[in-house]
Amino acid sequence: MSDTTILDTNAILRYILQDDEEKTKTVKEKLSEARCLVPTEVMAEVIYVLVKYYKVSRKNAVMAAEKFLALENVFPKESTIVYQSLKAYASTKLDFVDCVLSGYQMQGYSIFTFDKKLQNYLKKIA
Repeated sequence: MSDTTILDTNAILRYILQDDEEKTKTVKEKLSEARCLVPTEVMAEVIYVLVKYYKVSRKNAVMAAEKFLALENVFPKESTIVYQSLKAYASTKLDFVDCVLSGYQMQGYSIFTFDKKLQNYLKKIA
């Protein structure tokens, strides 16, 4: 069994929002005792929920995510792509998944899409 724990969206949201004292405390305990991995898909859902459901601004959602990811025992699965995605999300009107795709392009992958907004952005950063 691994000593790494994968955090889900709800755990991260409880930590960021601190809207449930008991669950926030439990997440903090987990963060203090285990290496915690954050998959890119989970970070995408965290951003989506913060912006769409909790009405947090894009800028504040990115700042909260970056602050969370900077915690000692927290490790994004694809850290370079996640950080590039957050930066793109804060500075564009693209949805977060498109920003993740732009992060992949910045790592040398070729992106195939019919999405005009994404195509235009990918050309800008190429």
